Amino acid sequence: MKISRIFFKNDRNIVFLIVVLFLTFVARIPSLFEPFWYGDEGVYMTVAEGLSRGLDLYKGIFDNKTPGIYLLSLVAIKVLGHSIWSLRIVLSFWVLATEIALFLLTKKLFNQKIAVVAVLVFAFLTTIPFLEGNIANGEIFMILPTVIAALLVLNNRYFLGGSFFAFALLFKIPSLFDFLAFSIFLFLGAKYLLSNVKILSFLFLGFLTPLFLTAFYFFLRGNFADFYFAIFSSNIGYTNYGNYFLIPNGLLIIKGVLPIITSLYLLFKKIRGRKLTNFDLLVIWLAFALYGSSFGGRNYAHYLIQILPPLSIVAALIFEKKLRLAALAVLALLIGGIFMVGFRVEEIKLSYYKNFFSYLTTKNQTAYNASFDSKVNRNYSLASFIERNTKKEDYIFLWSNDPQVYFLSARIPPTRFTVAYHIYSYQGAKKEVVTSLVEKRPKFIFVEVPSENNFRELDNLLEKNYTFSGVIENVWIYQLANNKGV
Repeated sequence: MKISRIFFKNDRNIVFLIVVLFLTFVARIPSLFEPFWYGDEGVYMTVAEGLSRGLDLYKGIFDNKTPGIYLLSLVAIKVLGHSIWSLRIVLSFWVLATEIALFLLTKKLFNQKIAVVAVLVFAFLTTIPFLEGNIANGEIFMILPTVIAALLVLNNRYFLGGSFFAFALLFKIPSLFDFLAFSIFLFLGAKYLLSNVKILSFLFLGFLTPLFLTAFYFFLRGNFADFYFAIFSSNIGYTNYGNYFLIPNGLLIIKGVLPIITSLYLLFKKIRGRKLTNFDLLVIWLAFALYGSSFGGRNYAHYLIQILPPLSIVAALIFEKKLRLAALAVLALLIGGIFMVGFRVEEIKLSYYKNFFSYLTTKNQTAYNASFDSKVNRNYSLASFIERNTKKEDYIFLWSNDPQVYFLSARIPPTRFTVAYHIYSYQGAKKEVVTSLVEKRPKFIFVEVPSENNFRELDNLLEKNYTFSGVIENVWIYQLANNKGV
């Protein structure tokens, strides 16, 4: 009873929080019934499938993100079963845990009333799918360890807080900027220089320890070079794609003006002897989080999930009379910043729920699948064909960007690359893929027509060693020549 009173002093607010958690789960139920349609989820689950077969991450099965999302996907399918549902149910409870952590953080910063409102705002923004919160992406997973890290830091647990910031980075690299925001705030907020050094030492040591252990693990496995390429080298070109301005990644410099100005403002307050406030923390956190969300140079809606924890708290402060005008001003500047860096969020998709209700009442599975993407039913047909005509140990190869076919058919590719865009984006990848195809002789090769990019080496291999066996929609099927045709 004493512990509950420490955290929850107002029973009425707690009841409201429980109602918000319940409604969040109910509102996320349609995501559990979505077909396997989203390409990034397809990569995560295919990589997890490869890991479950003993392949080494990055060296044996590849994607260009930090390892957290793949390990979580692996745990999901191991514990809950070989289905995209497994990862989606994990995501639902992960969001609920994030709401609880956000409640405790906001209560620490302000009060319990503001905490409940912040959770309500957060629940709405992560559940109604206009920011793609229904999809299992790294952004929505990284904010739980970020919020926990913030809570730990505010409770003077700097080493552990730094470690949780590192756990967030192991889901998605842009969370680095959340860590930098708190580092700057702590540096400027400490009263004495010695306190600055001590606090930041513990924070950075906690942050670097999990990252060092992760890198050391890949070093011991003998694939540190592949890890480094996936996490760092391959992403330089990725960020430059949407950030080129006069020089490579030139736009990143321009976008950095906002967090720099915010930091200078807090420094100016410090020099003038004014104490930094919790509201100042939210301002610098928002500035750096917005920079992190735009770091990749794309305007994907789910990138904005990174800003939701501080945004939700600021939005809740509209109900705090003393901070109302300041909160409204920050929100106005934030909305302007969102559009300035190129984001165009989608409309609130209430049709998402109408579509789900139709599925429960009148719409058949085929029509429901097609409502998400025109390729969904084709991919399920391909997976069914593969299951009927291959054994689990057989390799198949897809020249397309639909890796979910691998997972749906419980097969793994003969090469570490799971999608075509990685193969034609990285220097030397085509040669590596052809070498793997010659060595492992996949029983079937599937080519989506028209292809996004020419692959003449694959065409030559198909002509010499494979026979055309049929078509499923716009995917041409080639069978290894020493096997009978289908």
